[in-house]
Amino acid sequence: MLGRMRVMVGVAVSLSAALVACGPEKEKEWTGAEPSKGSAAEAARFAPLVRLAKGESLLPMDATRFIGRSALRFDHEGFCRDEGPVADPIDPRRLGSKDNPYKHADVEPGKSSSKPVSCPGHGDKWHTSTEADGGFYLDPPKEVRKGEGTDAPVYWEYHNHKTDPKRAAYVYWFFYAYNNLTPGNRHEGDWERVAVQLRDGKPEAVTFAKHGKDTCGVKWSDLDPRDGHPTVYSARGSHGSYPTDKNQWVNGTLDRPSKGGAEWHTWDHVRPVDGEPWWGYAGWWGSQQHVSGFNGPMGPRPGRLLSGIFTNDSCGGGDKAPTDPPKDQPTNQPTGQPTGQPTGQ
Repeated sequence: MLGRMRVMVGVAVSLSAALVACGPEKEKEWTGAEPSKGSAAEAARFAPLVRLAKGESLLPMDATRFIGRSALRFDHEGFCRDEGPVADPIDPRRLGSKDNPYKHADVEPGKSSSKPVSCPGHGDKWHTSTEADGGFYLDPPKEVRKGEGTDAPVYWEYHNHKTDPKRAAYVYWFFYAYNNLTPGNRHEGDWERVAVQLRDGKPEAVTFAKHGKDTCGVKWSDLDPRDGHPTVYSARGSHGSYPTDKNQWVNGTLDRPSKGGAEWHTWDHVRPVDGEPWWGYAGWWGSQQHVSGFNGPMGPRPGRLLSGIFTNDSCGGGDKAPTDPPKDQPTNQPTGQPTGQPTGQ
């Protein structure tokens, strides 16, 4: 959901609106987490107040408990029938283990088998659950989709700016068991994130990684900080994070943040993501339907680089309430889209 973002440029955005605080960013910067740095107390101090949408039925969830309710499977890219689960139940510690991760190779090299060796993972090397694009995914039951509630943890990681030692950021990851942005984006496992940008240890902006758009930032003072915590609005069903409660067009679909829902005091539940038992897992957090928008995403993991954490591009007019659909929005949406549940398993 966050992996592929497209830039939507407003027609009437002035140069001043395009800046958050520090002047235009010449090139988008990719940064990775630095687990040895950052402070748990500081992460809690700047953690956002997340306002869930009114009527939200898909609530935040503890990622470890999501794993505990799921089976681990290996995806064969839709060309070959998947066999039984690799693990059920799953040991979260093995998911991210350097020494004893889960492995899959349906046919061991040198041994005969009736399975077609052309299938991904068949007759190939042993793939591990810590290997990026290794083919593993979590397969939860439908009843997990509702999530748990606002006592769920929020996971943080610390990033340093590559060239400016005065700048740093805390990235906050929110996890939900299911994303339901109808009709074009429904899948199991839903990772969302925002980042608080710091300069000399003081918050100056919040970066939003929004659906269907590039990252953008909003000045700290414009986010209605409550006791030092910025307010973030979560859209109903999709959980996209926004700086206002105004509706948003996302790839021809209306994303609906709003007031009136439950408040998630994330600072009471912050955890360093590198301390989680599953840290190191590099697979998908939901089934793979091989249809864009319907595949479970990858989550935070060692070595994952995030783009635009330190963006200077303002969210600006992109967060005003829409009045009319985009000109290229189709008049009839397709029906019969996949539900995000694995089939034939």
